Amino acid sequence: MTASEQAWDEVRGFALGLPAAEKDFPWGETVIKVRRKPGIPPWRKEGVHGPMFLWMGQRDADVPSVCVKLTRAYEEAVAVAGATPTTISGLGQWG
Repeated sequence: MTASEQAWDEVRGFALGLPAAEKDFPWGETVIKVRRKPGIPPWRKEGVHGPMFLWMGQRDADVPSVCVKLTRAYEEAVAVAGATPTTISGLGQWG
C-alpha cells in the first residue's frame, strides 16, 4: 500500500465515523454523504439520499485529491498550502 492510499483510507475512515455518514458512488468515484432519511427516493435508482460533503475521487489516482464542502471555513481552508478551489460546478461552495 502506498502512502497516498493509506492517507486516502484514513480520510475515508474519519469521514465515515461522523454521524449519519455513508459512502456513495454517484459518478463511479467515492463520495461521503450525510444520510437524510432511510431508503432511496423513487426518482433515484440507487445510492444514498442526502447531501455530499466529501468527494474522494479514485483511491489509486496518479494525483490524489479530495474536495470538501465548506460553509464557514472557506477562506481559512484555501489558505492551507496546496489547497485550491475546485472547478467542480454545481456543488455549492467547494474547495
